[in-house]
Amino acid sequence: DRHLTLHNIWKSLCKGLLKSISSYSNLKKMYLYDVEPL
Repeated sequence: DRHLTLHNIWKSLCKGLLKSISSYSNLKKMYLYDVEPL
């Protein structure tokens, strides 16, 4: 079913986006911590 495959692709895209966003924020946190440690 074409609609189902599109839905699966969209879901996997969203998952990858969320993963990259979380890893980016983690990197930013580490960078900020290195620059100005609290």
